[in-house]
Parts: sequence; structure tokens; C-alpha cells
Amino acid sequence: MTTPFLSTPTLATFEEIYDLRLFVLRAPEHRALGLTFPEDHLPTTLHFATFLPNRTPIACLTLLVSSLDDAPAYQLRGMAVHPDHQRKQLGHSLLTTAYHHVQNHTPIRQLWCNARTPACRFYASQGWQIFSEEFTIPHAGPHFKMRKSLA
Repeated sequence: MTTPFLSTPTLATFEEIYDLRLFVLRAPEHRALGLTFPEDHLPTTLHFATFLPNRTPIACLTLLVSSLDDAPAYQLRGMAVHPDHQRKQLGHSLLTTAYHHVQNHTPIRQLWCNARTPACRFYASQGWQIFSEEFTIPHAGPHFKMRKSLA
């Protein structure tokens, strides 16, 4: 059974994605800490989401202007897919939309992220490469730094 969602992920607002990001990425005992990034409201920040027809977000990600190896880059943060909708290619579709947007609307060609260790296999399947040792982020667990070139 497939879930009826908008066929293409789209740009979204921080307000549209925040609750989903918090629900998926923070354990219940840490949700009071919130999950905002200082750059969430900057005009250079890009939020993407996949929505149900009633405009409920079921997948999201955020791209923040950053740098990598002294070159402009986007940092991928806050990628989340609602547990009821995982393993349905929503993450792949969301990333593909973000890649196309970056390539067509910005000069930036590098992406990087702090990937949760269990998500590394997914990112690797999307062409990302690990470039760090494993490290721990408080309240979020073990991670690796990963990168992807859009060149």
C-alpha cells in the first residue's frame, strides 16, 4: 500500500517542518531541549519537505550555508522521515530534490553533514562518503561526518 503524498518534495518553511524534525530526531526525554539551529531563519537557509495532501509534513531536511575544505558548501541538518513513512523512498526523493535545487539555483557544489551512525548506510547509498572518525553528539548519539559533491 502506498501513501498518498505530494509527488515531489518542495521548499518549505521552518515552521512547517519543525514539529516533524523534533519528533523524529529527539528522544521524548530530550524534546524539551528543542531542535532549532541558529541559521534556521536566515534567507540563505533552505528547508525542504514532502507533505501529505492535507499539508502535514512527513519528510524534511534543512540546508545551511557553510564551508568545507575552505570552499562554500551546504551543511545538511535535520533530515527526518516520520516513522510511519520510512522505507518508502521519501528520503531519496527529498535529497534528489534538494540536489537539483542547489545545482539550479546556487553556485554551491558541496554538501556535508554529521550523519547519525545508523543512517550512514542510507547516505552512502546516495553517494555520500565518510570523512571522519565516529564521534558523539550529546542527546543525539554517535555520528560520522559525510560529504557529497554535486559537481
